[in-house]
Amino acid sequence: MNQWQTMGAAMALVAGVVQAAAPHPLPVVFRSGLKLSAPNEGGSLTLKSEPVKLEVGRLYKLTAKVKTTGVKVDPEARYPTALGACLSMESFPFTNASASAAASQTQDLAVTFFASKATDRVQLNLGRNGKAWGKAEFSNIRLATADITEHIPMETVRWSQRAYRYEDRGWTVVHIEGEPYTRGCQFGELMAEDITRFLDKLAVSMDSKNPEGAWNQARGQTDALFLRKYDPEYLEEMKGIADGASAKGATFKGRKIDLLDIVTANSGIDLDYVQSALRVTPNALTGRTFTRMDEQAAGAPERDKCSSFVATKSATPDGRPVMIQMFMWGAYTGLEWNVIVDVVPTKGQRLVYQTFPGGISSGADWYMNSAGMVIGETTVGQTPWDPEGTPQANRI
Repeated sequence: MNQWQTMGAAMALVAGVVQAAAPHPLPVVFRSGLKLSAPNEGGSLTLKSEPVKLEVGRLYKLTAKVKTTGVKVDPEARYPTALGACLSMESFPFTNASASAAASQTQDLAVTFFASKATDRVQLNLGRNGKAWGKAEFSNIRLATADITEHIPMETVRWSQRAYRYEDRGWTVVHIEGEPYTRGCQFGELMAEDITRFLDKLAVSMDSKNPEGAWNQARGQTDALFLRKYDPEYLEEMKGIADGASAKGATFKGRKIDLLDIVTANSGIDLDYVQSALRVTPNALTGRTFTRMDEQAAGAPERDKCSSFVATKSATPDGRPVMIQMFMWGAYTGLEWNVIVDVVPTKGQRLVYQTFPGGISSGADWYMNSAGMVIGETTVGQTPWDPEGTPQANRI
């Protein structure tokens, strides 16, 4: 690996040619130091290596030592936040990088990642996602395969039979497998504390002054409208979640949680949208207007909404499809939607989806399965209430 591509209008490359021990196979070691120097007005600078061959799905670790001199970042660069000196790969989304080095110091940087492309490039950054000032010198740059324990410390993994959970940069990853009731029990056991917290938050969000009463009302509505419309497989799974969680101490207001609690949580989106669905459901007066002209002109206020898009063929650099989902939800309960569930059912395709503690469907509308299907969602106009329909967690 003997060349680097430069990006950024005002970048000073001091160390000319970079010598590698061997371009392939890994590990690749870059022995010469490289310096990035941002101008007085600041800059967002990146050095890219020549392509390196990776194995898709394998874990890798990129490391380097960096010496920073007077590095600072633009404090107004938010969403995304600007980073100082850091490491990344060309395939990384803007949210991924090593730790950021700033001020005047020398420190080791590292980032582990699962390869998503067969060919990638190492990136050295100064001012990733926004402007930075100062100088950064990179040395001992190394890309190698990694052991899973370098990414997920084994002491942080929790087990339930063949199921397990671990934390990964703010996400909780849960692997479950087997028959519906069995995998439900695994989910409940591994997420008992999280389910307790989530149910409490749901109740408070319904009525902060009387959360217990609001939750009991939601349970009654779920019992009347949704419970009997779930397929047996999903009811078995939710029964397992309730039993597994209660066995590990999950409670609501001092009582053990039960099946109806889990069904209510999984029917929460339906409950939230009943009122808006009823407003667009025809009745005997539909089409007759009794409002003044100025009231009609006012219209409804704009709100933040979920969004999604897919790009294919000529719309992407390599012709491979790219799909992105943006999830918008209230911050109080939305913080709990950080669960990634990996399901290996006895029958059917392996499935990965984003959800909340105890969720049998995504709710955040992001799914991938082993047959190659990907599902995202973009908010559209509310459809009328269908009393014969099934809950969204069932029909998705």
